[in-house]
Amino acid sequence: GLPLTADQTQRFAAALGPTPSVNAQTLTRSKRPRIRERPLRAAAHIGAHNGFAGQTWILSVHRTANTQGAPLQTFEALLAQVSTQPYSDLHLVCGQVPLLRMHGGLHAVAAGEKITPQALSDFRSQVLEAPQLARYEIQGDADAGLSFNGQRFRLNFFKASSGDGCAFRRLSDRIPSMDALRLPQALRASLHLDKGLVLVTGPTGSGKSTTLASLIDEINRTRAVHILTLEDPIEYLHPSQRCLVTQRQIGRDAVSFAEGLRAALREDPDIILVGEMRDPETISLALTAAETGHLVFASLHTRDTSSAISRILDSMPVDQQRQARNQLSESLEMVVTQELHPCLDGVQRVASFEVLVATVAVRNLIREDKLFEIASVLQTGKRAGMQTMQASRQELEHEGLLAPSVVEHK
Repeated sequence: GLPLTADQTQRFAAALGPTPSVNAQTLTRSKRPRIRERPLRAAAHIGAHNGFAGQTWILSVHRTANTQGAPLQTFEALLAQVSTQPYSDLHLVCGQVPLLRMHGGLHAVAAGEKITPQALSDFRSQVLEAPQLARYEIQGDADAGLSFNGQRFRLNFFKASSGDGCAFRRLSDRIPSMDALRLPQALRASLHLDKGLVLVTGPTGSGKSTTLASLIDEINRTRAVHILTLEDPIEYLHPSQRCLVTQRQIGRDAVSFAEGLRAALREDPDIILVGEMRDPETISLALTAAETGHLVFASLHTRDTSSAISRILDSMPVDQQRQARNQLSESLEMVVTQELHPCLDGVQRVASFEVLVATVAVRNLIREDKLFEIASVLQTGKRAGMQTMQASRQELEHEGLLAPSVVEHK
C-alpha cells in the first residue's frame, strides 16, 4: 500500500479511537494498521499522495465508537444541494436542522435531521489539518477550504455557547470578470501600478474576496510578474498563466499573515495579496512592502474609505502613528469600499462602491491627520476617479437594478 510518513503515522495513531474507521474504496495490503483510500474531495485531510494510478488520493481516519446522528453522507447530500441550486451559504449548528441561505434569507432544510455534536466533530476532523485543529481547540474557530464535486466552499468551524457549528460559503465556480462585477474604472487603473497599497474594504459578506480575486485574475492574464497571495483560507485557485502565482494559506503554509509577509519580502514577489490586515504587525509589514517597491492589495473590514485609513493609523502604537501617517501618505494608492445589495429581480445581487483615490490633497490630509476632511474631497473628486457610495447606489437605481427604497434607506 501507500506508506505513511513519520508525521502521518503519528497523526494516524493519535486519531485512532476504540474502533477506527475509514471512508474508502480499497484496502491497503500492509502490516501497518489497515486504512482505506478515497479520491480527493476536501482541500485538507490527514495526508495526500500524487501519481497513484493517475489519481490524487487521500487517507482519512476518524472514530466511529458511539457515533450517532447525521453521517458524512448527510453533509455530502447538503453540499450537493447547495452546489446544484442557487444557495449561497449553508449553516450547521449542533442541535438544529441545517439552514440554507438564498438571496439573503435563511431557510431550514425540509425534513432535515438535527446536527449532533459527534457528527459535526467527525466531519471537522476529516476536513481540518492538524494546525487548523489546534487553532480550533485553542482559539475556538478555524477556517478551511473544501472542494466537492468541482464546487469550492469556504468553511468556518466555530465554538459557541448554543452549540458548535460550521458556516459554509459557496464560491463561484469561475472567477468573475471585472466587467461582470461592475468594478469602478479607478480600480481597474490599479492593475497597471508597479508599487503602492490598494485597499478593498467593506462589511463581512460584501464580496471583497471576489473583487480581489478578479483583480488578481486580470493581472495573471495580462502581465508577466510574480504574484504572491496570503489567504485564510485560499478561496479562489489561480493557476499560473502569464504570471507566476504562488498561493499560501495561513495555518498551513504560513503561521500568520505577519510571518507570511515577512517571508514574502525574501521571495521576490512583484505583487502581494494580503487576505486581511488583522493586526498592527501585519499592517506595518504591508506598508513596508508597499513602500519598498511592491504592489500590495489588501482587505479590511470597514464601512467606508475614511474609516479604513483611521483603522490603519489607530491600530499602531501612539509613538509610531506619526511614522505610520507618513508611510501611508506615501504608499497608499486608493481605497475602495463596497456593499452588496439584492437586485430588483430578487435573484441577483449587485455591489455599490465608494472610491477614494490618493491624490496630492488626500496624501496631505493623511500626513496632517485631517481625515475628517476626506468626505468633502470625495464629493469633489470625480475627475480623479473618486465616487461616493450614495452616488454609486443612485446610479444602480437609475439603471433599474436597485429599488429607490434601498437607496433612501442606506
